[in-house]
Amino acid sequence: MLLPHGTLVALIDSHELRLLRNAGTEAVPVLVPAPTPTLAEPRHASGEQRLAEATHAAVIAEWLHHQAITRQIDHLILIAPPRVLGEVRRHLSGAVEKITARELAKDLIGRHETEVLAVLRGI
Repeated sequence: MLLPHGTLVALIDSHELRLLRNAGTEAVPVLVPAPTPTLAEPRHASGEQRLAEATHAAVIAEWLHHQAITRQIDHLILIAPPRVLGEVRRHLSGAVEKITARELAKDLIGRHETEVLAVLRGI
């Protein structure tokens, strides 16, 4: 898979966001950690796991929207477990959908950058 220089790869799970950016070329990508924003999320009672996950997804989608409309991101790949990816999709704006090159329903949040790249090459 060709990965344009600067592409942002967002690894998301039910409580974490990790960002990687392609610092290499389109043909020879090199994923490096990118600064992860501190997102303000309200606290939920311990029994409200689904609400906390939905809020987490909405907050990430809002941050991605702001990044898209301010042209901080031109190309995006979303990677998250199926349920989380579905929740994030519910909140994505048209601006984010336009820059999203690919979505992958997989849990790669704790994987090394080279492993993430290998998975992306395999699709």
